[in-house]
Order: sequence, then structure tokens, then C-alpha cells
Amino acid sequence: MAQSYTRIDRGHPLKHAISLGFMLAALAGCTAGENYGGPPAAGSASVARGAFPSAKGVKPSATVTSRWWDDLGDKQLTALIDRALASAPDIEIALARLDQAEARVDRARGADKPVVSAGASAVGMASSEQPAPQLLPGRTSFAAYDAGLRAGWEPDFFGRARRQRERASARRDASAAMLADAQVVLSAAVAQTYLQVRAEEANLRFAQDRFKRLDAIAALAGVRTRGGTGTQDAEAQAKADRGVAEGQMALAEAALISARNDLSALVGAEPGELEIAPGDVPLPPADLRIADPASVIRNRPDIRAAERGLAAASADHALAVAEKFPHISLFGVLGVGGAKVDGPLTAPSLLSLVMPRLSVPIFDGGRIKADIRQSAAAQTEASASYRKAVLNSLRDCDTALARFGAQRIVYAQALASEEAAETSARLTALRRAGGTADNAASERAALKLAEARMTTSLARTALTSSYVSVMKAMGFGWQPR
Repeated sequence: MAQSYTRIDRGHPLKHAISLGFMLAALAGCTAGENYGGPPAAGSASVARGAFPSAKGVKPSATVTSRWWDDLGDKQLTALIDRALASAPDIEIALARLDQAEARVDRARGADKPVVSAGASAVGMASSEQPAPQLLPGRTSFAAYDAGLRAGWEPDFFGRARRQRERASARRDASAAMLADAQVVLSAAVAQTYLQVRAEEANLRFAQDRFKRLDAIAALAGVRTRGGTGTQDAEAQAKADRGVAEGQMALAEAALISARNDLSALVGAEPGELEIAPGDVPLPPADLRIADPASVIRNRPDIRAAERGLAAASADHALAVAEKFPHISLFGVLGVGGAKVDGPLTAPSLLSLVMPRLSVPIFDGGRIKADIRQSAAAQTEASASYRKAVLNSLRDCDTALARFGAQRIVYAQALASEEAAETSARLTALRRAGGTADNAASERAALKLAEARMTTSLARTALTSSYVSVMKAMGFGWQPR
């Protein structure tokens, strides 16, 4: 409930409105709510350390590029990520939300500006039999018209408009940060899915090679059985192994199709539209470039979005507090008008009106108090969300670095095992040529080599995938708009 005061002075109405404004202008210093003081301290121990615990032997670089995928040297991957960042649905959604936020900023800029509109109206009433109750006594017709300008203005004595601008700007900045975060997430997802496609291609090649060799072993087992040098059990087992390999080959084909479809969806293409030439899994650069904790906290988009969300929540709380203060506004009319009553239309006359209005909250059933409490709780929630975003980012970075270091070791061991399998296969081939090993032994040695190469391929994929995870955790991959 609010108490209103309105005064109309036909002589000098404007001077009374101005006087009222000046009397209340002294209250302008009572801007509602506290100014936003920035986010709470978070991650101070990591910032003081200057490095992540798991970044063993890796020093933060001052020349980190946001286009980390260029360092992989894979032209197809680069083209796919660039296509996704240019036209993928996730990016279009984030861009649309940013445009909406920018429009709200433009609207908030006019919150304390006068609103002027032009209008015109006309009214006529008549009775053919007897005077209508609405007309003057004894009169049977009445007409009136007016046209002019109307203006309204609520000066920002208590900072409401300023807080609205702060809130709109903070939400606009948060939307920009969320666009950047969408770019980070999408570039990493495209890279991870591309690596999955390469892994499924390698798995299919291995499944095809394995089936081919097990088919040869089954054929040799049948020859031995018919020649009396083998058993039916051995032949049956060889045929069973071949059947399993054939099923695995079919599953590998389906997995490759699934990975390709996932990649198509990420870049905004339809199933079967992408053409990916065969290729190897790219290796990460030997020189791993990372950021320090302070840079991550400052630049990672989801952290910036959380901080801007906190700023918007602070402005929301200040707006809720502002409702305890009066609303002061001015309304004015300037135009011409005329009327007639059972006669000719009178000459047009100048119309002018200025109405100052003061509305002071007295009783509202506790609504303002509840809104203030709710906005304060929302501000506390936003502050906690910011701290959570910082802690999660530091965790992500250190975990990704630890896994990357472990995958380097795994890949090195896989290379060593592949080399040993190659030596064994070569020696078996020599024994076969010398008559001390049969064809089945040679096929088994070749199969072991194929398995070792598959293990190396998987380790290589996992290493590059862990590199992508490091880049994502660091918040790399967003492009300035």
C-alpha cells in the first residue's frame, strides 16, 4: 500500500514540480543497497603457490594460445573445430542469449530517461429523442477533441535505474562468458569425439585383421584334423574364436558409425554428411603450455560467468532495498483541444498540465522485507557458486595434469611392448622359414603383434585425449567476439 500526493497548478505547475524535486534531491545520497565489491577470495593457496601440484616439470607459459588444436597439427581436426565454432547449434544458442542480454542493457540505459509520446483523441455523443444522462441538462449533443504530447519521468534519486543498468550489464557479461564457455566445451568435445572416431577406425582395422588371422588358424586346424595331426576339440575352439572375432568386427563397424554420427551432431552436420579421410591419431606437442592458477581463475569462462552472476545478484539485492524508498515522478501534457455542445466547434485552445507524484511505501504486508531477504539469500548463493566454480576449476586442472602425466608413461610402455612384439614376430617368422615353427605359430605371433599395436594406438589416443582435457580444464579455446 502506498500514499500518493498529486498537485495540479494551472498557473505555474512546473515550478512546484521542480521545487519538489529539489527538496527531495538531497536524498540522492541515500542510494539503496551497497555497491558491488567484487567476488570473495577463493583459491588463494593455489595462487600463492603459483603452480598446480601435478604440473611436474611443466612451467606455466605466458604465450598460451587459445587455439590449442593448432598445436596438434591435424588439418582435419582444425577444420572440424572451426566449423563447429562458426555454426554449431550450441554456439548459435549462446549467441542468441548474448544478443538478448545486450538488448536488455540497451533497455536499462533508458530506465531514468523521460518517456514522451504523441496522441490524439475525439469523443462525440448525441441523442435523437431526449437528453442522455451523460450530456448536459437540455442538451442533445456533445463533442470534444484533443491532440498533443505526453511525457513522464521518474528521476533516479535513489539509484534504482543505476542498479538496473548494473544488473543488465552484469548479466550481459555473464552471457558473453557463457558463450566463451560454450566455445571451450565444444572445441574440446569435437576433439575428443574426433579422437574417438580415430580410435574406432583403429579398432575396426584390428578386428578385421584379427578375424582374418583367426580364420586362417581355423582353416589350419581343420587341415590338421583331417590329416590326423590335430584334434576335433582344437578345430572347434579355433572356429569358435573365429566366430567371436566376426561378431567383434560387426560391433566395431557399428561403434565407428556411432562415433561419426556424434561428431556430425557436434559440428552441426547430418549423419553421413562428414567426409573424414583416414589418418593417424595426432600427438600432443612435446612442449605442454599451461596457465598458472591465478590466470585460470581470472580467465576461465565459467568462473567469469559465476562472478558476473554474483554482480547481478548484488544489483538485484540493491533493487530490492530500493523499494523501501519513495517513488518520485513527473507527468506532463502539452497540446491543443476543443469542444462543442449543441453548436459549432469552439476554437482550439492550448492545454498544459504538469503533475508531480510522490509514492511512499507504508504497509505492504511484508512483501518488501521478504524480497530483501530473498535477494540477500540469492546473493549468498551466487557467492558460494563462484567459490565452487573456482575450486572445481583448480581440481579439474590438477586432475587433468595428473592424468596427462600418467598417460605419457602408459604410452611409453605401450611403445616398448610393441617393439618386443615386433621382435617376437620377426623371430617366429625366421623359425618358420627354417622349419622349426609351423604356420599356426607364425599366425599367433602376428596376432600378438596386432594386439600390441592396438594397445599402442589406444594409449596414443588416451594421451592426446588427456591433453585435450588439460586444455579444457585451463579454459582454453574461446575466441573473442
